[in-house]
Amino acid sequence: THASKSFLEGDRSELLGICKTLDLSYVVLPYISENERSYEDWKTLAQLLNEAGAELADNGVKLAYHNHQFEFEDLGNGATAMDILLGDCPPETLCFELDLFWSALVDVDIAQLFKDNPGRFKMCHVKDMGPNKSEFANASYEDMSANLMKNVGEGTLPFEDYFALNDVSGMEYFIAEHDNPAAPYQEAIATSLNNIRDMRF
Repeated sequence: THASKSFLEGDRSELLGICKTLDLSYVVLPYISENERSYEDWKTLAQLLNEAGAELADNGVKLAYHNHQFEFEDLGNGATAMDILLGDCPPETLCFELDLFWSALVDVDIAQLFKDNPGRFKMCHVKDMGPNKSEFANASYEDMSANLMKNVGEGTLPFEDYFALNDVSGMEYFIAEHDNPAAPYQEAIATSLNNIRDMRF
């Protein structure tokens, strides 16, 4: 499940209770608000994730972080948020749920990311991207999610190339996603599911 930052702070007994009730294997921090994204903020967050991740691990649950595009942006000193989280948080306390769309949006070399950080990426969000990325450089989230995001298999992302590296990345779970699909939604779900099933790697 995804859990907000507030669940990881202070007393984590409520979160641990939820994990036990739902028999969860992973808890994922899905988003950091815009006013908490300075270099110092990310360093502080890494400390929190190490503390929370250690406590969750003691209770049989793994902590993960889910990215958008901003985690790959230079914070002004040559470092990115992803650099900090990967460097400050060991695999024992933090793994990652890589969103393939947001990573590709900012030209991350996903294969190299896996090779540089083996075993760290246990989950991914599988959503596709249209061929006209450059037209959305200054687009709103609403515009991108409705018009640049595509059902899996209807865009340009080379998912089979990514998944051929599962032994390197550590990938276990593949979550089909579209933030704002066209109706009927059942058709969008079926399209993504069937195209994932047809992949060979």
